[in-house]
Amino acid sequence: MLEYIDKILIVGYISFEGVNNMIYESYYWKNELYKNYRLIVKFISPKYRKDKHFIDLEKAIMISAYIIRKLDDAAKIPSYILNNEINIKKYIANKKIIDIMNWQRIEENYKLENEFEYKDNWRYFINQIIHSFTFIPIFDDNNRFTGIMLNSDKTKNDTLFYICISEIIKGTSKNLNLLTILSLFYQFYSSLRNYLVENRHISVFICP
Repeated sequence: MLEYIDKILIVGYISFEGVNNMIYESYYWKNELYKNYRLIVKFISPKYRKDKHFIDLEKAIMISAYIIRKLDDAAKIPSYILNNEINIKKYIANKKIIDIMNWQRIEENYKLENEFEYKDNWRYFINQIIHSFTFIPIFDDNNRFTGIMLNSDKTKNDTLFYICISEIIKGTSKNLNLLTILSLFYQFYSSLRNYLVENRHISVFICP
């Protein structure tokens, strides 16, 4: 894990005010991303939940996807993070008309009995979430969040994807996944930022 974190930290990603105007101060964006990460993690454990809780999960995932893309566009995170490929499941459409009236009927719209392995990078799937047409968080019999079924307005008539939760937030010492990496990055940067400000090593905004 430390080896992976070092790759992020050695790159630096600490620049100063005015270097990139797409995001003036990315600290607050990363703070929001970290809060969303913590919320998503809570859904892994079995628990009774109200409708509002599911809406909170949906918002956390969608808003996180937007934040990650904006951070990437503004070069505020190492670009190679979103170039990493992930393993997902893929289901072929039944060639029915899929619209806003029937998008949630995935058992009718897609051949769920035929599952295919598929790989692409995180940048592609971040865009699928942002432009999602079908977006369904999946839970097991114990009410634990296991993954997301989704597609975009451009892919809905061909494919339904399933991204397992382990690809989103879990990881091993050699393979930290997307939100885990960015969460650790935020925690380190937050500590570093506070230390530098408190000890007067910087007198301007840090824009990592």
